[in-house]
Amino acid sequence: MGRGYGGGQYGYSQMPEFAQQSYGLPIEEMARTNGWQVTNALPTEADGQPMRFDGGAFAPEQYWPSGPVVLGQAGFWNFLACTIMARTRGGDQRPYALTAMQFPGVLPYVHIYPESWRATVSSLTPEVNLESGEFNDRYSVFSDSARTVYQLISPRSMRYLIEQPPFDELWTAGRSLCICRVDSHNADVLGAHLSTLTTLAGDIPSSAWDPAT
Repeated sequence: MGRGYGGGQYGYSQMPEFAQQSYGLPIEEMARTNGWQVTNALPTEADGQPMRFDGGAFAPEQYWPSGPVVLGQAGFWNFLACTIMARTRGGDQRPYALTAMQFPGVLPYVHIYPESWRATVSSLTPEVNLESGEFNDRYSVFSDSARTVYQLISPRSMRYLIEQPPFDELWTAGRSLCICRVDSHNADVLGAHLSTLTTLAGDIPSSAWDPAT
């Protein structure tokens, strides 16, 4: 069973090769260092509509890009990064640093966020309890079943997430595995996001997006 983009064997012990800049520099500066593309709009899907990231922190039709959009590659995977302005349930607008890694097919819906957010965040699916009590204590996990979650988040990926500083939200949206942080994007955040996403992506079997494999 292949893992990662195109069935590669990119494990989480291998970090993506990119030059990371620090001290809150803009993501477009990091893009220039790495030869990544910088655009002013989200790329479009096959139907000509801009890519959507519904779920997680973003309610449908309640978010939009703000500033440059970076399109690049980390490890075996293409990614998109930008600051998203989203409208909260209270009607306020808030910036989010979004990084979305692209897969060959549609991923099942999974939404993960810190347990401490329970009172302020809602999800599209029911909450599920996983076998790891430590993971359940740290994160709230939402999907149609625990089995679906395990397709995307393996036991060793759970251990990795437990050992890392907590992220704000992680979810799937179509072909994208998304992670976000409440704040405008910068090079430090992008570097951390890419390390997390490539780690998780390297342990996702191709059957997660292609049932025939």
